[in-house]
Parts: sequence; C-alpha cells; structure tokens
Amino acid sequence: MVNRRKLIAIIAAVAVAIAVMVIVLVSVLLFGKDEDGPSRYDVKSGIASAESAASATMKAFGVTLQNCDEEDYDVSFSGWIEFDGSWGEAVGNNNRPKKLTKENAEEFLAADIKKYFSDVVDVKKGAAYIRNGMCDAVCLTNDGEYWGTYPGGVVTVEDYMEKDGVDMDECIERLEDKYLS
Repeated sequence: MVNRRKLIAIIAAVAVAIAVMVIVLVSVLLFGKDEDGPSRYDVKSGIASAESAASATMKAFGVTLQNCDEEDYDVSFSGWIEFDGSWGEAVGNNNRPKKLTKENAEEFLAADIKKYFSDVVDVKKGAAYIRNGMCDAVCLTNDGEYWGTYPGGVVTVEDYMEKDGVDMDECIERLEDKYLS
C-alpha cells in the first residue's frame, strides 16, 4: 500500500513538473524575447497602441470634417492626407480656406483637430484617407516605431518578428488593398 502511495506521489510530481515546463515553454514562445529584437508582447502592445491612436484619429478627422461640412465648407476632397506632430502648433481657423485640398489640409483641419482631440497631435507621423467629407481609413505611428491602422488588423506581429516592420507606404498600400478598393 505504501508503495502505491509513493508511486502516485511520484506520478503527480512528474505531472506537475511537466505542466510547469510546458507553461514555461509556451510563455517563452509567445512572449519570449528574440535574440535581436523586442518580445512578441512588446510588439503586440506597440501595434495595439498605434491602432487605438488610429481609431481616435479617425474619429477626430470625422468630427472635424462633419463640422466643416455643416459650416458650408467644401470637404468633397478624396485622397490621402499626411500629418505629423507639427499639427499641434496650428492656431485658430479664422482664415480657413473654403475648400479642402491635399495642399491645405493642415491649415483647413488642424485647429479643430487640436481643439477637440488634443491627443491626436502627439502622433509622430500618419495619413488619413478622406473620401467626400468622411475619413475612411488611418495609418499612423505614435512612437516612431510601431504602426497601426484603422480599420485594424492590417499590421501584424509577424511584420516585426520576421522582418523590420512596416512603414507608412506599406500601411497605405495594405489599407487600399483590403478596405478601399
């Protein structure tokens, strides 16, 4: 009888040890640090942060465009508008042009975006796709390293684990292929 209890205890100890090793192995594979770069967790977190900022930025552009439309400004422009943190320096919109163009986008939009969505001006670099007064897509980086999009799911962890990540041009191309065509 004692031998049977010892055997059960040994089997239980071995099972616990195997379970711990499996948990450690899975953790290393999912969240472990590569020899050359960031952990999967860091990459996933960076992309999620950029996608959250892209969502807020899309809302900021949308509200600003809607307000401009309601004030009888021409927001019928369609295309990509690039922006960066310098938009935070915009002041007032008393001399706003009557029509939105790619060339005057900062002058046209930045003051309202800064007024209503101050966190958007902290974006390092990005682009918004405007179509007939609506913001349909955004890609951006808020830390200069990780890119995110709205709609999301365009940038993946593998982009950073298997290669050197993505840039704005690649984000734009992917958004156009997946959502804007």
